[in-house]
Amino acid sequence: SNILSLAVQFTVILLVIFAVLMASRGRSVQHCRIIRLAGVVQVLSIMLFMSPVMSGILQLGYGSRILVIQMWLHHLAGIVAVLLVIYINLVMGGRLRSPVDRFTLMRITFILWVLVFLGGIMIYLAIWHSVSLF
Repeated sequence: SNILSLAVQFTVILLVIFAVLMASRGRSVQHCRIIRLAGVVQVLSIMLFMSPVMSGILQLGYGSRILVIQMWLHHLAGIVAVLLVIYINLVMGGRLRSPVDRFTLMRITFILWVLVFLGGIMIYLAIWHSVSLF
């Protein structure tokens, strides 16, 4: 299941990058649909793959203190990214008003999503292949 989780994460980040390309070409409807799909797949992936692994590792006390810190930072940043996607969708749908420019929020969310993805790759390598950059 760890390989499936990794494959899903690569698919999600490719969807996000493709959505950004759609937006840059003025295809905002397609952009929004792709981002919504990526967000749903991401949340399902978190529930099915990541949460059980994180819970197990933390309960068993596996890994170094640095790995545990990385996992918590990844977890919290991931929650922020998902919440930003939901918030932006509500703003774009006219259900909420944002005090911050929505395109600025989108850029921040994209950068955060990529950083969380890269952090997840580092955690994956540390857990499943004993490779750590720290």
